[in-house]
Amino acid sequence: MISPKENAELSKILGKNYTSGVISILNDKGITNKIGNSYSPSSVRQVFNGITENIDIELAIFELRDQLKAKQIRLEKLRAIANA
Repeated sequence: MISPKENAELSKILGKNYTSGVISILNDKGITNKIGNSYSPSSVRQVFNGITENIDIELAIFELRDQLKAKQIRLEKLRAIANA
């Protein structure tokens, strides 16, 4: 379950429009809900806010965080090179 502390950290990195990215990761991996459909944005938000627990969605949230952090690092390196 995502703790309030993790939620605050994730919110800073992911912003408010994170659900589509999380759902995309889940769909790319073929992960669906128990009836075989894609997870809904509401399900993702409930896990993100610590209301419900779902290991697959939690892993996708943290994977999205890692992807965005990696992009930020690459951008910072490119800016440093351009400004050198």
